[in-house]
Amino acid sequence: MTAYEVLERIAEGLGIPRHMMGLAYDEPPASGRLPDDDIPAIFSDGLPDVVTLDEVEQINSLSSLLTSWDFAHGGGVARQAAEAHLRWGAGLLRQRCAEGLTPDLFSAVARLGAVAGFMNFDADNQPQAQKIFKFALECAVTAGDLHLQAKLLSHRARQAIWCGSPADGLRWLDTALHFRGLTPAEKAMLHTGRARALARMGLGADTVAAVAAADDAFDHIGSEVERPWMTYYDQAQHLGDTGHALFGIATSGHAMQEAVQRLRAAVEGHGDAYARSTAQSAVKLASLLMVSGELAEACELGIRTIRDIEGLKSARVIEGLRELVRVSTNRRGAPPVAELCEAIFEANYA
Repeated sequence: MTAYEVLERIAEGLGIPRHMMGLAYDEPPASGRLPDDDIPAIFSDGLPDVVTLDEVEQINSLSSLLTSWDFAHGGGVARQAAEAHLRWGAGLLRQRCAEGLTPDLFSAVARLGAVAGFMNFDADNQPQAQKIFKFALECAVTAGDLHLQAKLLSHRARQAIWCGSPADGLRWLDTALHFRGLTPAEKAMLHTGRARALARMGLGADTVAAVAAADDAFDHIGSEVERPWMTYYDQAQHLGDTGHALFGIATSGHAMQEAVQRLRAAVEGHGDAYARSTAQSAVKLASLLMVSGELAEACELGIRTIRDIEGLKSARVIEGLRELVRVSTNRRGAPPVAELCEAIFEANYA
């Protein structure tokens, strides 16, 4: 399936006007615009005079659906749809709310902002991601929702670490870890984020300790009800995320086997709904196997991943493939490695 076809499916499934997704109409209306009856209410110029539970539930449903699309197809595919919905949700914040509903509305918009911001982060549109994360965090603070604040601080930390500011990321994660009432999955997510930051800072022992803290938190999942946006954090996700954290020190000889084992289990454990996570863990695993001299397995895994990610639009996955090329440089005399690098170049990933 091509990226264009994926966008068409999103537009049809979410009821988004095709032009807002950069798609052409099959038969443009003679007037040059859609008849008013064909424009979904969520995209009409007007906003409801009073925001009701229906609007809040609609935003939360959209967040769930867009999150699923993001996991399966990458942030580069549906971020325009997410931003369009976020603009509509932000407009609702200026309207009068039904009694007692204001905190729920701000939480719903914060959650949608977390989705839209992460899609931009995954697409390497970092300024826009940062802008959306800040807005969404303000919404979560206004709502008094510490769980969404923790999620958004985790997102901001992930972005900071990716962009080369692990100390900033560590500060946001430590802030979130001081919140009361965090669930086990939230604690595991935050400790794993700390491990990523510490690895980027070259602190091997502290990285291993942070992974151990994440493991301890994960062991308690099931003892409390998790928020809807944390249901993705299953064993495969935890092993993949901690494996990614350990990757940062494994390439210099620390915890290599542990990182390989976790990433291998993640690749095997993720289902089809988590295509991006599978690809990310597979590429990291291939890089570690290449570094450790397991060239045949590294190349087979790398080539299989290139085939599997057709239609996936994730700048982070592409960067992982570029990293795989870099760690393969000194081994390109081996035919399988040369074939792998050529496949990455031919696919325009490097």
